Amino acid sequence: MNKISLIIIANFLIILLSCSTAIKTGQKEFITKLPNKIQNNKLYIKMTMNISLENLNNQANAEIRLSGYDSISMILTAQFGLPIARLYAIDDYFALYNMFEDVIYEGNPNKLSFQELLLLPISLENLIDILNCQPYSSPDEFNLVSIDENKGIVLFSNTTPNGVEYLLYS
Repeated sequence: MNKISLIIIANFLIILLSCSTAIKTGQKEFITKLPNKIQNNKLYIKMTMNISLENLNNQANAEIRLSGYDSISMILTAQFGLPIARLYAIDDYFALYNMFEDVIYEGNPNKLSFQELLLLPISLENLIDILNCQPYSSPDEFNLVSIDENKGIVLFSNTTPNGVEYLLYS
């Protein structure tokens, strides 16, 4: 046999032996309690959204920068990178510049002013929770509902004055 054949056979045997000596990990571990919220997260998100409303199809892009719960910066652009809006917010102040109408909206980023501006019932803290993939409520308020081992999912729930909040972990 030539040297190349010996090298191929040796590599095959090494791979075969390393696979056969792998340690089995046993059963899957599922979380039964939610982790605490991330407080000092610095996050940069770049996303593209496709919007379809009846006969209207459009695309928007967003660049979002977070620094914990202290501040958020969001820039929305339309097709071809044309800027359409900018949002800057800190704990007690936000400014949204609508470039289409050349109007600046300012206020306190509480639930009422954000709801009036964005037509969504959320506050600045709720928006940051959504972007961090975290629940609105404290993780301690959630109870374990079920674990589906076949699908690998865990369901939590929390009863609030506004209804029930569910979290599904996969």
